[in-house]
Amino acid sequence: MASKLLQKLGLNCDLVESGEAALENLKSNSYVLILADITMPGKSGIDFTSEVRRLEQSSGQKTPIIAFTGHTGSAEHNSYLDAGMDDVPTKPLKIERLAALLERWR
Repeated sequence: MASKLLQKLGLNCDLVESGEAALENLKSNSYVLILADITMPGKSGIDFTSEVRRLEQSSGQKTPIIAFTGHTGSAEHNSYLDAGMDDVPTKPLKIERLAALLERWR
């Protein structure tokens, strides 16, 4: 869904099927922004973010991570931010909200 919205906004994206695949992709590619689902197969969004933040320590660069979730409680929201995510909009995400997030974090 997010990839279709990004295409409507005229942006390219790489789409992967799991948290492990996303980490492998990050080893050979540089990104302006990462969109991650909290419930990715194989590695949760929290575990994925923790690993990305650990890898970034050696480079000194920080890529914004926008996490998507259907869990809207404030406790969950805060735990995602505490894990190193930069923003946590809830699903479903409308194109206007995605455009605003991209503008804020790119």
